[in-house]
Amino acid sequence: RCPHFGKVVFAGAPGVAGYVDGAVGSFAGVPILGRLTSPTQMLVHPSRTWILITEPSAGRIRMIQQEYPRIRTMWASTTGEMPWGLTINLEFDVYVSFPSENIIQREERFMGPWVNDPFKGMAPLLGSANTTGENDKTGSGVPMRGPSVLTWSGGKLWWAESNSSVVRSWDPETNLTRLVMGTNSTSSAYVESADPLACTLNTPYGLAWGPGPTLYIADSLNHVVRRINSSGVASRFIGLPGVAGGVDGSRASATLSTPQAITVTMDGTALLVGDSNGIRLVTLPPPVVQEVVPLSATVPEGSVGTYVGSGLEGFLADATPNSQAILDAPVGLATHPLTGDLYVSLPSRHIILRVTNTTTYVELGVPGVSSQIVYNATQLIEQIGPAGGFHLSRPTALIFMPGTDLLIFSELYPRCTVRSYNTTSRVLAVVAGINFCGFWTGQGSVPALTVIGEVVDMVLHPATGELYMVDTWVMGVIKMP
Repeated sequence: RCPHFGKVVFAGAPGVAGYVDGAVGSFAGVPILGRLTSPTQMLVHPSRTWILITEPSAGRIRMIQQEYPRIRTMWASTTGEMPWGLTINLEFDVYVSFPSENIIQREERFMGPWVNDPFKGMAPLLGSANTTGENDKTGSGVPMRGPSVLTWSGGKLWWAESNSSVVRSWDPETNLTRLVMGTNSTSSAYVESADPLACTLNTPYGLAWGPGPTLYIADSLNHVVRRINSSGVASRFIGLPGVAGGVDGSRASATLSTPQAITVTMDGTALLVGDSNGIRLVTLPPPVVQEVVPLSATVPEGSVGTYVGSGLEGFLADATPNSQAILDAPVGLATHPLTGDLYVSLPSRHIILRVTNTTTYVELGVPGVSSQIVYNATQLIEQIGPAGGFHLSRPTALIFMPGTDLLIFSELYPRCTVRSYNTTSRVLAVVAGINFCGFWTGQGSVPALTVIGEVVDMVLHPATGELYMVDTWVMGVIKMP
């Protein structure tokens, strides 16, 4: 299920295997055309407009597009390779694991169906012969056994090796592959330690990153989920070692049965674990909020003062002390719920500022440079890519998702879109709109395909989390799930 598609999307026909490309969904209750064969891992693109799916037994990587819901083959093996894990980095490089071949391959700059259709040049990146891996190694010829689930975080590639029972990472800057958890030993005895390299794993599979950051690891045949916190300390998070079961309860007493797929919810409050009993939900500890000086501390109690701005006309706000900053008609304001920083939109300058207790920075956009409508695929990174050098079009309304680092902002003519911006990963994604101003907001339409006008204000429903947007072109309020 992909909530940003605006609906539940099912691909394939239950119980019917096949390699047929075509539309997904159903008509009169009858599934149509598109078929899958043993889909294994899915990857939702940061734009949330399409997903990739591996089919190991079919030797294929398939894609489901949002704008024209259908299955398409992006890559097909000609020599029997079996793709398994998938992940993507901030430059849109897609990484694919091949457990049977003991390698990881990479497709660079996969921008979607408009550019890479199908994959243009997936090539081996890491891995060599079927031998026990080394703890740390620089270079591409790292021995590995059964790389499965992949994830990208902190500028590094992370993966679990089911056959070696270890977790590793690879740093593209240094080309260093490092042992993260496990002993590289064939021993099956369960060992628990605060030192990740002293812990023994038994067929690790799923990996997920949570607040902290914290790395969660599905230790499948030990029937537990481990974790490594931001200080590098390992611990058992849930499950009883060697005890397969489906008992709910506290983390100290609950049991799992062969946990494999794990993921952290978007708001960071829960870990979802897929085991042989179903999908289990584990609440996560609240994120540690850094101590910040309240904004009110900069002005005496009971008084009115200037928090940021010098009162002068013009613009000066790039790593500038707050008292010296010159703001040009600020419109939108939003306070980061985790850091306390203030975010300010300046539509006349096409930028969004970040204001700490002492300094004002340009967070998004290029001062004085307006973005244009995206018409071709080569400009797609302007729409959904990493935030560096991103051009905005009169950003106006700002709002943060409660308890998260996800900022939602609107852009006026000529873009007429609503976007999200992750202040930690600095990745932008489309929430609503198609880079074209208009009036078509049909009931039940897909949010990222909805034609909207100029959204000047937004509010989140405190109970349902639905986003309400005031659109002056539509002359109404748009509700989005």
